[in-house]
Parts: sequence; C-alpha cells; structure tokens
Amino acid sequence: MTGDKLCDEPSVKILSNVYGNVVFWIRQGQLNKLALTSHLATLNVGTMTGRYNELSKAFETRHIDIYAVQETWWSGNKLYDIGCSYKSMYKGIRGSTSGVGIIVSSKFDNNISEVQRYNDCVMKIVYITAGRKIHFFSAYAPQTSQATSIKDAFWRMLDAKTAEVPPEDYIIITGDMNWHIWCRKEEHTAHGGHGFGEKDDDDQHILDFSEAHNLAIANTWFKKHDSHLITYYSGINATQIDYILVRRRDLKDVLDAQVIPYETVATQHRPLICKLRTKLPTNKHIDRTGPVRTSWWKFKNKEADIIARITLSPITTVEESWEKVKESAQEAAHGNLGTTQPGRQESIGIHGIGMTPSKTRDAKQAIAATKSSRYADLYSKVDTREGEQDLHRLAKARHHNSENVHRFYGVSDGTSNLLVDWKEARERWRSYFKKISAEEFHHPPIPTGNAVEGPIREIAVEESSSATATHFKCVCIIAM
Repeated sequence: MTGDKLCDEPSVKILSNVYGNVVFWIRQGQLNKLALTSHLATLNVGTMTGRYNELSKAFETRHIDIYAVQETWWSGNKLYDIGCSYKSMYKGIRGSTSGVGIIVSSKFDNNISEVQRYNDCVMKIVYITAGRKIHFFSAYAPQTSQATSIKDAFWRMLDAKTAEVPPEDYIIITGDMNWHIWCRKEEHTAHGGHGFGEKDDDDQHILDFSEAHNLAIANTWFKKHDSHLITYYSGINATQIDYILVRRRDLKDVLDAQVIPYETVATQHRPLICKLRTKLPTNKHIDRTGPVRTSWWKFKNKEADIIARITLSPITTVEESWEKVKESAQEAAHGNLGTTQPGRQESIGIHGIGMTPSKTRDAKQAIAATKSSRYADLYSKVDTREGEQDLHRLAKARHHNSENVHRFYGVSDGTSNLLVDWKEARERWRSYFKKISAEEFHHPPIPTGNAVEGPIREIAVEESSSATATHFKCVCIIAM
C-alpha cells in the first residue's frame, strides 16, 4: 500500500495499492442507501371516514409501500381504492369502534397471494417479492380498560396465527398493541434497549409473546430522540404503544425504524415507519412480439422503396420463381421496415400508426366522448325492465373490483416451491401440459371371455321371444 487519501465525501475512503488499482471503502450507512429498500408503516388513524384522501397523499409523499391501520371504524371486509395508487383491505364489524386494515401500493397488485381477515382486531396479507414469502400482520390490541378475557382472547388469536407461519417465511407484525415497555432492556431478548416510558406490572404480554416466537421489537433497536419514539399523545401524557415485530434472524434487514412526530394525519397517534431491506416487486410485462417478425405496419409509408428493391430473376418453373420473388421481397422488407425484438413489448400507436401529441389528444377526446355517450345510454336503461341485465352486470363488475387479489402469477414447481417470476411460471405450465399430453394414463385390462370355436350360433326365435316377454313384464311392474 503506497498510501491512502480521503476524498471530499467523508463516508468514502479511497486506497491506492502498489499496482495503481483503486479500492473504494464505503461505510455501512452508505451501503444501506444503496440497498433495495421498502417502507412499511403503522398508524392508529382513529377513523378512516373522511380521512383516507389525506392518508393516501401522506403515504405517497413519504413513499410508503405497505401501511397497517387500526381503529378504522369501517364495517365489512372488502377492498377500497383510496386514491394515489393505494388500495385498502379492511375488516370491521358494524357498530364496533375498532377495525383493522392494510393499505398497499399498486406495485403489489400482482404479488399479493393471500388475504386473511381473522376478526376486527387481526388480519394478514401474504405477498411475495424476490421469491420470498412475507406475512404482514395488522393488529389492534384491546385497551387496558377492557376485560381480561378479551385481552387474553386477542393474544391467543395472535399467538395461534403467528405459530402457523412457516419458519422459513418472513413475518412482520405491526399495530397498536396498547401496552407499554420499559426504556431499558433488562433480561428480555426481544427488547433492543431503546424504548420510552415506564413499564407497568401488567405490561408483559408483548414481551412474552415476542420471546415465545423469537421475535424482536424493531423500533427499540435504534437509538432515537424521545420525539421519534413516542407514538401516542393525550394532553400532557406521551407513551409508546405502537410496535413493529420481526424475526430476530431478519433484524439485520431492518435499516431504520422511527416515529414521524410532525405528521398529524391522526389526532393523537403518530405514524411509525420502518425501512426494510427487501426487493420491491417489478412490473410484469408480457412478451407480445414472440419471435422476430417484420414490421409490416410500416409498409404503407415505404411501399415504393420496397417495391424498387425487389428483383425478378428469369422464370424457370412456377415454384422456383415464386420462392425467389418471395425471398427478394422479404430481404427488401427486412432492410426497409426493420424487425421486432423478441422478448419486448410492441410500442406502436393505435392501429400501428405512430402517435404524435396532437393525435394522442384527439384520440383521448374521442374515447372520452364515446364513453360518455355509452354511459348516458346505459343509465337511461337502468330504470327500465330491459336494463335489469345491465344493472346485474354493473354490480358484478363492481364486486369484482372489490376483490382482494386480481392477478397472481405464482405457481408451484412440483417440489413445494413457489415460482413468482412469470417467465418461470410460463415454462412450468408449458412443461406440465407437455407431460400430461404425452403421458399414457393407466387403463384397467379389458375383460375377455372364453374363445368360441367355429362359427357363431344364430339366435333362435324362442330365445328372442323369451327375452322380449321378460322385458315386457319388468316394464309393467315398474309402471304399476
């Protein structure tokens, strides 16, 4: 090593060795910024009614991918589009002031494989990214003033559903637990040593639950100011009751966890945001071009050039002359029109014509006018008897839009492994259908009788009369 020097950036150190090569040493903080990350959050919203527009805009501003919400006050179990490319999956009971929900970004539309709504206090989604299953829980624990039986039922439910998650899968439990943990670690392995407030004698459930499932409370493993730890304000009182739990082995993937004290979307609670090192889902585009093809949609603009390049050879036979003309036309088309690229989507305008901004604007106006006239005609028919079918069709389409999972590309590879890449899934389906189409199914042996030597004996008239009489008697008995 001939020497070392520091660049202007204090987090990057450049070392030069005897061979003149340069090695960059980057600190852990810079590596975390370079890593692929996703942002998860949890918040007790108080109510979603009249507040979801503000929530969605706040999510979009802070680039939140998945958000767990509690105390939604929404009844039912559906999916609702809250705007800004976010969809809310919720569970609630009519007349109850609780209710939980999970809000996901549109980039997860094709990656959510399962949605489980257990009750109005616990729900879960399972999404897959980079071949890894992630179980994301939204939980709302009963308040301290409620009966002990209700509290025990909640923790039994959460304990049972957590135990059902396979050990190899990723698990994230977020929510308002309504329990306090001490600011110091003591003997608890789930506690990171950076909490807030004092622990009561009865506030042991979350610590016992975490240690029973080998979980770690992620927002206690980062040293923060008190304002970045407090999740609940009520007058002069301030406490920490919202937590994010992950497996201890996955704690290395948690890059940061803190409260945003000045985000006042909810009245009393503050959002808790966690930055996780995980690969985000990518948009899945289906290859529409297939093999290489000639761009014949450009022929109208270059027709004269292509015809001029076609050469006619002396005529010998009809087949041979036709093949030579066809080859010459194909070469001229390849040279002038170009070809498509396999594995890419075709990017052409409507009807194969390149769209300019003015044409795009005119096309959008024409589409909007057509849709408006169509809807006007449809709404005029809804109140009539003939429009009942259209009304049922609208209700069916609306119900379909409220479903949880619209498209999911996962398929088993035959060895209990899930393939989420659509190319691998397509190859799996191709090999599966090829196998079952060429496989011979097991057939039972065909029963055989004793061999008959000589010519077959003709049926006598007496045998035919006896069989007919027997059949007639059976028919009469059945009719009686």
